[in-house]
Amino acid sequence: MRIKPGIKVGIYGQDYMVRGDVDEAYVTSLAAYVDGKMREVSSKVSDASPSRVAVMAALNICDELFKMKKQQAKIEAFTDDLFKTLEG
Repeated sequence: MRIKPGIKVGIYGQDYMVRGDVDEAYVTSLAAYVDGKMREVSSKVSDASPSRVAVMAALNICDELFKMKKQQAKIEAFTDDLFKTLEG
């Protein structure tokens, strides 16, 4: 079994190797997004350690995810109701 080489990405001044069966462009875009979120947090919070910046960025990203999931659930409920109306 051959081990695939990793993908090197930079996040907040640190380099990381990501290994696995993943698309390089996708992983690079994820890393750029995380990097951007961390830089956004660090620009608003003075004297924050990198670990604090990472946690705050993670919370912001989770907030976005939860809001999108809630919106998706609303859309799915709406489409389910619409289909029921059309069928009935």
